[in-house]
Amino acid sequence: MEPTLSDDAVRQIETIRQLRNAAPFVPFSIVVDDGRKLVVDRSYRIGIAPSRREIMFASSPIDFERIPSRRIREVLRDAG
Repeated sequence: MEPTLSDDAVRQIETIRQLRNAAPFVPFSIVVDDGRKLVVDRSYRIGIAPSRREIMFASSPIDFERIPSRRIREVLRDAG
């Protein structure tokens, strides 16, 4: 059985969901635990698993990665 998500992880995922679904869309960034800053410049570049345990980030049309929610450290509304 997988451990439950922390309150912080749930908040981060919900923030990502709100930013992804915003109209108009405004780019944002996700900082992960290895220090990388993933710039989400299009809403279709980010997906959220129904379980909220991971996100999918596509840096290009053919390159993507799965990132466990526990690795998300910060969501920045300014993608710069």
